[in-house]
Formats: sequence, C-alpha cells, structure tokens
Amino acid sequence: MRGKPNIALRILAVAGIVVVAYAIILCISASHLLGTVESLSAKATTCQQQMDEGNITEAVTSLRNMAKDCESLKSEADMPQWQIASVLPVIGDDVRCARGLATIGDSLSNDALIPVLKEADDLGILDQENIDALNGLIGSVGQDVTGTGNGTGSSSDAQKLNDSLTLIGTLVTMFTEKSADVDELMASLTKARTVLDECRHIADTLPESHFEQLKKAASQVKTFLDDADDTLDGIEAFIAEVNSGISSLFSGVSAAPAA
Repeated sequence: MRGKPNIALRILAVAGIVVVAYAIILCISASHLLGTVESLSAKATTCQQQMDEGNITEAVTSLRNMAKDCESLKSEADMPQWQIASVLPVIGDDVRCARGLATIGDSLSNDALIPVLKEADDLGILDQENIDALNGLIGSVGQDVTGTGNGTGSSSDAQKLNDSLTLIGTLVTMFTEKSADVDELMASLTKARTVLDECRHIADTLPESHFEQLKKAASQVKTFLDDADDTLDGIEAFIAEVNSGISSLFSGVSAAPAA
C-alpha cells in the first residue's frame, strides 16, 4: 500500500518540475518576444520620419529591417511554448496580438510599401523638387514665361524657362519611354491598397494585450497604416497631376490641382 502514494507523489513532483520548466522557458521567450516588439516599434518610428522627410532609400532599408523583426517575432510566437499559451486564458490574447502585429508588419513592408516606394523613387515621383517644379509649371501655363511680355526676360526668367523645359522633357520621358514602369507602379499601388485594407482589418481586430510593449505597438501600427495610406495617396495624386499637367501644357489650358 505504501508504493501507491509514492508513485503519486513522484508523478506530482515530475508534473511540478515540468510546470516550473515551462514557466521559465515562457518567461525567457517572452523577454525575447517583447524585446523584438520594442525594436520593431523603434524602427517603425524611424521609418515614418524618413518617409515624411523624403528619405526613401533609408525608409526602404528601415522597412526591410522591420520585416526581419516581424519574421523573428512570428518565429518566436510560433514556438511550442506559445502554441500552448495561445489556448490559455488571458495570455492567449497576448500571443494572438503578437502574431497579428508580425503579420501586419511583414505584409505592409514586403507586399505594399517596399515595391511601391522603390518603383516610385526610380521614376523620380518622390522627388520633392520635381513635385514643386511641376506645381509651379502648371500654375504658370498661359502666362508669359519671360515675365516681360516682349521676349526680353531676365536671366532668372531664362533659367526658369530652361528648368521648365527640362522638367517637361523628364515628365514626357516618364510617361513615354518609361510608360511600362509607370504601369508597373500602378499595379503595385493597386496591390498595396488591397494589402493595406487587409492589414487594417487585422489591426482593428487585434485582441487587447496585457503587456505595455504590445499595447504600444498595436496603437502605433494604426498610425503607421494611416501614414502609409497618405503616402500612397501622394503618389497617386502626383501621377494624376502629371497626366493632367502634360495635357494642359500642350493645350495651353491650366489644369486643376490634383486632390
């Protein structure tokens, strides 16, 4: 009769060791996971600033680094300890939140922003000088480009005329010789919009996390999605304005600014 209680105690002892070991593994993994989330948040902030400042090459690099963090986050959240935790009360929400953030970051970087930004930058669409020059050129359509009305403008007026002709040549080239690249960009924009909508749906359905790092990241990702939306709007507006501007330049009728 004494053997049975000893067996039961041994089973309980082994079970206790397993639980303690699992808790330790989970805590260590949680530290790695939350550290990756903090790194992802920092890179997202940097990327937002770079896009706002027009530093597209640096923004693309940041997006690639974000995608790497998302891959690490997903790999961590898919490990066995988190597979178990995902079905547990309370902490299961944290696991699902982390996985959702990883999915959003990876899709937004690799499937939406990186292709669009690279293609737009190659075409010069994200060059603020081109945007400002185009706006000024369209606004001056129908006016005397020499500024005097008698064809004897100043050297600065002549420079403006030269700059305008250079810009016209660039834009015409963009939509003739590089028309295939423009079509590719438009296809990437269409895909990016779909990806953005999918990411926004995931963001809106993320469960409430119990960790501050995940809470901050979940809030930040919604702002980042809005900024990405604005970036896509700006590229589409520039393309529309170029189309309208070229037509107006050759017709002599001033085009209405793109929304």
